[in-house]
Formats: sequence, structure tokens, C-alpha cells
Amino acid sequence: MRHPYATIALILLAGCQQPADVELTPDEDQSTLEVRSVVVPDTNLSLGSIDTLAVLPEDQMSFKAHFLVHRITTDAAAGRNVLAYARVFFADSSVRWLGQTVGFDGKSLGSVVLNGVPMTQIAHRIPISTSVLTARDTSIIRGVEYVADLTGSYLPAKGYVWSYNPAVTGLPSQSVRTPDALTVLSPLGGTVIARDRDLLLRWVGTSGRISIVLSVFEPLTKRVRPLLELRPVTNTGKAVLPAKLLESLPRLKRYYVFTFILANRSGADITQPLSGKVLAQAADVYNSFVEIR
Repeated sequence: MRHPYATIALILLAGCQQPADVELTPDEDQSTLEVRSVVVPDTNLSLGSIDTLAVLPEDQMSFKAHFLVHRITTDAAAGRNVLAYARVFFADSSVRWLGQTVGFDGKSLGSVVLNGVPMTQIAHRIPISTSVLTARDTSIIRGVEYVADLTGSYLPAKGYVWSYNPAVTGLPSQSVRTPDALTVLSPLGGTVIARDRDLLLRWVGTSGRISIVLSVFEPLTKRVRPLLELRPVTNTGKAVLPAKLLESLPRLKRYYVFTFILANRSGADITQPLSGKVLAQAADVYNSFVEIR
């Protein structure tokens, strides 16, 4: 029987040659892999970096509020670093800078409580690029957001519930459950990857929605620019990235990061205190920084 490893639809990347559709015949335990380009809705907006926020740019724009619980593993040649955090941000009115919309005011929700423990309210900072040549940034403060350090307490398969004190009219409590622990076996941080060979992606962690974002990494500025989202149709822990796709990546760029996101998420529509969609997401995130030659 023919294995249902579907044709991978590749969307043209800026500055890249359009590759043809690719068909592979994988092993029986490898997942079908769907590939799509990452859309950045407005380049003037200050958006969170995918390797730490783990929310795609279009979702950052489409959801009015974000309730996040994330564990982030950063795997580079120098070793691994792990942190975990919770964040709540509720976008209010738009913020303009030099005639351009650059972000949103962070609405105060009073006291936000996560699993019975109040989160810390901090100033919401919007990074502003002041020099393209030197990559020096500044920031402006507009409103607030809420954070909590979960590095010492994060657990897989654990429920988290947000509530408010006093209650916020029209805004229901949010809840989410963390996924299985995620471990990436391939590619490991510091790996040198050949463009002319298929790349086997391997990970451990099957409870949750798996997504892999391939981004350019700029060593000078430490910035990450997402290019492609890779979606295994089923979470088997294995998928193949074809050489034809790797060959289509920008030739002048050598450094990339594979961001594996194993997530549970839910969304809801609200009308108060503002109208829009709310995202609640718990994710185990693993960043593998690699070189592609």
C-alpha cells in the first residue's frame, strides 16, 4: 500500500528560488510533513520572537489577549539552558511611533492570579528600532503585562488556571494543561547540516500539537526571523525535511534555529472588557541552533 506521505507544498520565500513539490517515501513511522511560509502581517509592529514567545506572528496579531505557560529549552553549541515562565498580555489601543503603528497598550486587569498565586505586574515595553545599521534599539512603555517565573515549578501534564481579583467584567477565567515533556533528538544544537541531504527530524513528546518553525538566526543582532512552519500531520516523533527544501533557503544565510513547539491551546471570543479573541497556550519549546551549509 502506498504510504500517505503527501506532496509537500512549498510557498515561495522572499529572495529564494521556488522549489518544485517534493514527494518522499518515508518509513512507516515517519509523519507526513506539511510546510508553509510564516506570514508577518506588518513589519512595523514590534512582535515577540518565536523562539521565546512560541506564538506565530499572525496569531500575535489575531488574538487580543495571550495567556501563556511555557518551558523554553535553548540548545546551542555552548550547551543547553532551560527556563519556564507565565505571561498574560491584553492588547488595548494601538501605539504609534513616527506615524507608524508599532504595538499595543497593555491593559490593566487588576490582580491576575495563576493557580492561586498572584502574578507580577510589570511595564509593557515595546522595542523600537532606531538604527538599521547598528541594530541598536530603544523601547517605549505603554501599559502593563503580567509575568511569573516558573523555572523551578513547571511540570508536564499539569493544569494551570488564571483568575482575577477583583473579577474583570466579561472576561472568564482561562485554563490550560501543559503537554508532555519535549526532547529533541535531531537536529541537536551546534549541528552542521548539509543542504544537499534530507534531514531527519526526531523528537520525544506526543501529547499536544507539534509544530516546528525554521528561522534565520542573525549572530550579530541575536535576532530570529521565522521563515517556515513545519506541521507533522500526526505526531509520530519523526519527520523528514527534504534536501530540496534546504537547498531553497537563502544561500547568504548560514545560521538557523529549529523551534519545536509542543502545545495545548484553546481560544475564546469575548466582548468585554474589549472585543476580540483570547488565546490560552501551554507549550514545551525546544530551540536547536544549527548551521546549514
